[in-house]
Amino acid sequence: MVKIKSIKLRGLYSYESTTELKFDDTNLIVGTNNSGKSSIFKAIDFFLTSLTEYGCGGMMPWKSQLYHNMTINFSLSLLEVRYLLQILSVIPNDNSNRTFRLTTHNMNAHYENLVDDISLKITWKNTPFQDRILDLEYVLIIPKLSIKITSIGYNQETWISSLQNEKMKGFSDRGTFGQMVEKVRPFSLDDFQNQIIQMKETDGLRVYPYPVPNKFAENSKEAREIDSTTHMRIDMVFSMAGIRPSDTSEYSFFLMLGSMLKTKIALLSDSRNFQDTNDLIKHNFYDDGSNLQNFLFYLRNGDNQEDKKRYDLIKNEFERVFSSQNLTFDLEIISKELKSDDGFERSTGKTIPDKVTVTFSDTMFGRESLKFLAVGSGIRETLFILSKCIGHTDGIVLMDEPALNLHPLQIQTLMRRIIAIQSDQSNDNQIMIITHSPTLASIEMLSTVNEIIRVERISDISTVNQPSREDREWIQQNMATFHLMKPDILFAKCVILVEGQSDRIFLQTLLNESERLGLEDNDIFILDVGGKKSFPKFETFLNIFQIPYLILADRDAEVIFQDREIFILDEKFDVKQIPNEFQKIYILEEDLEAYLSKIKPELFSEAVTKYSKRKPEIAYHVIQGLLKNKIPSELKPIIFIFQHALKLTKSDVFE
Repeated sequence: MVKIKSIKLRGLYSYESTTELKFDDTNLIVGTNNSGKSSIFKAIDFFLTSLTEYGCGGMMPWKSQLYHNMTINFSLSLLEVRYLLQILSVIPNDNSNRTFRLTTHNMNAHYENLVDDISLKITWKNTPFQDRILDLEYVLIIPKLSIKITSIGYNQETWISSLQNEKMKGFSDRGTFGQMVEKVRPFSLDDFQNQIIQMKETDGLRVYPYPVPNKFAENSKEAREIDSTTHMRIDMVFSMAGIRPSDTSEYSFFLMLGSMLKTKIALLSDSRNFQDTNDLIKHNFYDDGSNLQNFLFYLRNGDNQEDKKRYDLIKNEFERVFSSQNLTFDLEIISKELKSDDGFERSTGKTIPDKVTVTFSDTMFGRESLKFLAVGSGIRETLFILSKCIGHTDGIVLMDEPALNLHPLQIQTLMRRIIAIQSDQSNDNQIMIITHSPTLASIEMLSTVNEIIRVERISDISTVNQPSREDREWIQQNMATFHLMKPDILFAKCVILVEGQSDRIFLQTLLNESERLGLEDNDIFILDVGGKKSFPKFETFLNIFQIPYLILADRDAEVIFQDREIFILDEKFDVKQIPNEFQKIYILEEDLEAYLSKIKPELFSEAVTKYSKRKPEIAYHVIQGLLKNKIPSELKPIIFIFQHALKLTKSDVFE
């Protein structure tokens, strides 16, 4: 399938320094608001726009005087591989470059397993002294063939050179890629690569802009030059690049490549424009969902059997997600009466399908069907997401905050089904999800997605934290330890780890009074690890995602932190004793109950009498009683821990 294997970006949006992200079949990108998550998708969109639109569509997503570039490493399916080879197989018939032909033999069988992995880089050189449009540089690298294809501007002449040729001194008229392939028959890869390497002295091979002949003029000289017996090869290139049969323009190598790649990427932004009914005009599935009903009609009623299967799968999965409500959908066709074409308003007695609308109904009780816009937004959203993920095939589906209109249980069910379909290979798509929803970042999601990327923003610059393969394996092996972990941990700027529920309730209740404590707004998260022996594993988890943390533990947990610097919170504790702001481990002199009993013995005794041995209730009762009056001075060490945590939210402790 077509898949993005990795992205490197520099100088785009909030990614100032070079940042690399690696992707697999299913990917989850998490982070707080304004951390830079959506900028990753925006950068992909800008990359494709720079390939397919003159002048980058007028966008400049960078700061002046920066060096900007982006590289995407794609793996290609067989169809795209053949498409790429057909573009490269164009050969000019003469020096005027007015007529062209294809290679005399089809290169696919010999080279298709060598161009299934490509690296495409765009460099934007924007300074006050240069024209940013003409200075776009495109480089396609095909590693297995040891060649790179370069162009300055997507509509300019393009050149092939050896990967060993670091700097091109000038251009030679050596020939095209197709001509070189013809010379090295019977397709010895070594011979081919040797000829490419010899180009080091002669600089490069020209890749001419692909001419689009008038395919209806079968008897024309131009059509004969291309060779009408090979029109299937040409038709495939035209259709995949989205070129109309009547178009006689010239399309450059990179423009055609970009057009093909763009059709393989579907972006679900947070913008929706659902329409009540749709005219039955066939278009690509719009990313804002405006022609959702139209799209479903053509899936169900087209000639392609695979499309019909996708429609059935969409319907089955929709019913599964809403099984508790017995909800299903169907298509209602609105017909138009044909009029006489003799200029008079007379009926011909014939009708044709004109518009389509989706209706929803209860399968169990047979209640009256509801029109498309009469149901809740979450129902339409679910149908839209399923249609995008299942209706779009062999490509890349980018989902930006898909949980906006769905309640937590429904979004979990929906995403489980989408990932399950992907895992079963019922739908061959690469899935990328951007979210700040704890529901989507649940432990269950962490255990099913292939890659997790955490994005954070410090000093207006976004950075990414991505577990290595070994880290991912370690997380999977220790998933049972994290069954109590709240997914909010991935969105916190600092985490305070405590031993149990009582400690968490005590700290969280106190932290809720941040204004009275003189603390500013924070992104601190309190997490109980379910026992002192779990501290080390949670530390490892937080270190993997580079999330700053502190530990507050009882005295009996001191043995867990042997050979590490700790601070005891007793009556002698003085904040001035802390040697550096990155100190992590604080130990209560005894335990939480003993600590609370010393602050206000009568309040603690009252709580014990009322709640017996139920420690969480005791802790809550005591802290609520303490907060009714002036904050006791005995709580200053705990308040200091909060202050310490706040410092960590504003600094990168992993630099």
